[in-house]
Amino acid sequence: MPSEIPTVPLSLRARAEKLRGLASRYEQLKTEGNAVEAVGQRTDALRKLADAARPVSAAAKLLFAAGIPVPDLPCERLAIVRDAITRVAGATASDPDAVLSLNSADLKNALAAVGEARKAIAAAWERFVSDPVPGEAIVSVLTRFEAFRTPVARAKLLRDALTAVAGKLPATAADIDKVRANRNDLAAVFRELDGSGIGADRLDFLRRCVAGVPLGELLSTPELLAWLRENPLLTAAIRVQVG
Repeated sequence: MPSEIPTVPLSLRARAEKLRGLASRYEQLKTEGNAVEAVGQRTDALRKLADAARPVSAAAKLLFAAGIPVPDLPCERLAIVRDAITRVAGATASDPDAVLSLNSADLKNALAAVGEARKAIAAAWERFVSDPVPGEAIVSVLTRFEAFRTPVARAKLLRDALTAVAGKLPATAADIDKVRANRNDLAAVFRELDGSGIGADRLDFLRRCVAGVPLGELLSTPELLAWLRENPLLTAAIRVQVG
């Protein structure tokens, strides 16, 4: 006769059912945990995006208000980024999972757009701060004259102040006003050189020699030739156009 199949004790069946229940609960918790982690990661990424975009947006508004052009600003892409942040931030107020509507590619593209905008704004700001003011090219010539020691020192002080802020985006309108005031003061240094006592003709020659003075004009002015012979160091700083 065939042997009887042994029955599984009730205690083992109950334990197996309990283990199956625990396994099912573990899978559920794992799924929920992954969802929570995803929400956390997207939230952190969105926060980083907003933190990166905020100073860029503020600087762009300041430059536009001041009439400083930013030709390479990716305006359309920034508008998309702004709308996405606004939409998701509003939706998460009632549904935290709404942040998942921004996928990794969206966030990567948004950060790239903000990075491009920052570069464009930084370049425009640096041009505004660092471009030479009218007459500034003459500094290398003026340093050779004792009579210009004071205005050259003043010009260097103002230019150093401008250089110090060229690499930092403006945070307030006062930052732009300060740069504009320093540039105006720097330009005034070169406008006021006529009071140096060196003579209007010679000063005009110095201004023009940065770009180049026609050789024929120079040779036809004995006074300037004699003055250059008396100041041989000047010959290394002037330009003469031949022909």
